Amino acid sequence: MADIFPGLTIRATADGGHRPGIRIIGLADLADGQVQPPGAASAWAELPPEALARHALQPGDVLLAARGSQPKAAWVARTTLPAIASANLLVVRARPGMRPGVLFAYLASEPGLAMARALSRSATDQLSIAARDLATLELPTPPRAAQDTIHDLIEASERAYSAALDAAAGRRAAARAIALDLLRNTADD
Repeated sequence: MADIFPGLTIRATADGGHRPGIRIIGLADLADGQVQPPGAASAWAELPPEALARHALQPGDVLLAARGSQPKAAWVARTTLPAIASANLLVVRARPGMRPGVLFAYLASEPGLAMARALSRSATDQLSIAARDLATLELPTPPRAAQDTIHDLIEASERAYSAALDAAAGRRAAARAIALDLLRNTADD
């Protein structure tokens, strides 16, 4: 139903104002079920083409925290690419016959995240989930028509959520610019 593999252990560099190579997605990049846009703290690395070909993320991949203090899952959108996952993440990629949105709908749900926590091999509160353990899970497999509906719903909702966040950020920036302009104009009075 899915191929599951760990991200790569690589030496990455902080953004530092320029972006060499390919973006490395880590735990800190996952929030609200999405991979957050690159920022000043984003990590980047140069990879040989063969490593990139094997480990490049694809649209619809699901990233699941393999390490960390809490389970997290995120949808990989086209706007996230090109990128690869860091070693503290597992990549869950739908096989033919399974729509990616179905995997995300389950893995990002409360039952899915609770299941991820239950798979942890750690004796502490920290997660330690192996790809082979996640592969033993039996996920619900609805008929193809239901999978199509679920996938389309997830894809549309993730696009709408991203667009709403972008619009809100634009309105916020505009309001701050107007407020600053008003401050400057009233200071001259």
